[in-house]
Amino acid sequence: LIHNGLKPAGVEELMLCEMLGRASVLVKEDQLSLAIGRRGQNVRLASKLSGWDIEIMTQDELRESIERAVTGYCEIEGIDAPLSEKLVGEGFLSYDDLSIIEPDALMEMGGLTLEQFNSIVAMAETRAEEMEKAAAAERRRRRLSRREAGSTTRGRRRSSAGNALRRHGAAVPCRDKTRKWAGETIKSF
Repeated sequence: LIHNGLKPAGVEELMLCEMLGRASVLVKEDQLSLAIGRRGQNVRLASKLSGWDIEIMTQDELRESIERAVTGYCEIEGIDAPLSEKLVGEGFLSYDDLSIIEPDALMEMGGLTLEQFNSIVAMAETRAEEMEKAAAAERRRRRLSRREAGSTTRGRRRSSAGNALRRHGAAVPCRDKTRKWAGETIKSF
């Protein structure tokens, strides 16, 4: 159903994580925008039809997510490399995923006690919050740098556009609400 819901995009592979209710769909780079659709329309529709959360990515993005998850999980006290790989194999690719895993599932996968499970989840939640704050700060920084770049550009455009209008005798707004039209000054009320 997911595969057909994303048509006409060509789906390379579909991986389901039943514990999370997530489907990871792999597509080629040239099919990515087609699978997502305009403003996410295709993926939202397929998600509603199938009842799964759908994540569309390329092979390279999946590889990066897996590497990031394995190394990130290994940094958490109580998770070793084999457990980290098991988690990734089950489709858990982020710290947020660890915070919603069923205790019995994680304890069975890693042979953990309830105390160890609680410790792991607490550290995963802390790291997820840190990553979210860092991502928000980065988005804020980008937005500010775009505004700064846009404000200097806009100012130059306005002045050169105003100069062009003045040269051709068009009406140009002034600070004191007067307009010049072919040499005549008209007061705005």
